[in-house]
Amino acid sequence: MSIEIKRDEGYVEISGGTEEIVGTDYAEILPTQPSVNLAVVKGKLASALSGQDGMTCWISGMGRVYLLDGHHTFVACRMAGTTARIKLKKFGFPAGDHSSWKTVSWADFVPAKEKLKQKV
Repeated sequence: MSIEIKRDEGYVEISGGTEEIVGTDYAEILPTQPSVNLAVVKGKLASALSGQDGMTCWISGMGRVYLLDGHHTFVACRMAGTTARIKLKKFGFPAGDHSSWKTVSWADFVPAKEKLKQKV
């Protein structure tokens, strides 16, 4: 697996290898939410991961990369071994106490993006 930070181009790219990161010590890209929905991840895998442009991240002053949006897509990319290109934001915050994906769990919930789609 490799991680490339392309600050000038405005993205972070992770490629290589397939891995299950939920509940593990994976810490290359840190989560900012406590859980992901397995059904949503499976749906993304079934759709061949179309729509990767929703992922965003932020790099802290200490050089840690935090995933701000697109957790389900990112987990699916890691499971499939697909290159994840994540848009780099100029500001953000490390929400929660996540020093790895070990504290992230699978949960049955409707993601905020889906709730917003339902209201439109």
